[in-house]
Amino acid sequence: GFVPGDPAYAADTAALKPLPVLATPTLVIHGKDDFVNPVATSANKEAWFSGGYHRVVLDGIGHFPQREAPADVADAILGFVRG
Repeated sequence: GFVPGDPAYAADTAALKPLPVLATPTLVIHGKDDFVNPVATSANKEAWFSGGYHRVVLDGIGHFPQREAPADVADAILGFVRG
């Protein structure tokens, strides 16, 4: 289980309750076979991003998409910034 957080960060933790809605357009690139951060953890997060939330899930890719599929990651980033 989890242990209590370090009291030195109590003010930081309190500032994140409730979680803020981010106005920055956001791109998430997630490997479908990521067993460290399961792909479901990036699903349905649109409500937390008023500036837009774009999610790309790469089939057959694990925890390090930038290493495992650099061309696909680059394509996703370029497509995102081009709008």
